[in-house]
Amino acid sequence: MKDYKSIFDTASEIAKEHAYESQGEDVMIFPCGFAWVKFKVKKNDPVGKELKRQGLMQWDDYYKHYYIWISEYNQSMLHKEAHAQAMAKILKDRVHKNFDWGSRMD
Repeated sequence: MKDYKSIFDTASEIAKEHAYESQGEDVMIFPCGFAWVKFKVKKNDPVGKELKRQGLMQWDDYYKHYYIWISEYNQSMLHKEAHAQAMAKILKDRVHKNFDWGSRMD
């Protein structure tokens, strides 16, 4: 199967630049929250299974999608959202149309 790690690494680096450029360098800001990139396909989807096999995403049984948490930026929800949104767009363009992102306030 395809090696997705380099695509994910590149997408994450571009998304990190976007987060800092759009939200600034200070990650000790409110609101606090979480953000993630999700891949909305069935559990047996070959791309999803391969992303999980390569350690890039995990399966969420409750929401029924693959996901990756954005863990950088302390608790700054704005930075995490900016990162997740940019990364999802890149992955949508380069890997599969079913990438999206989500967030929630803590």
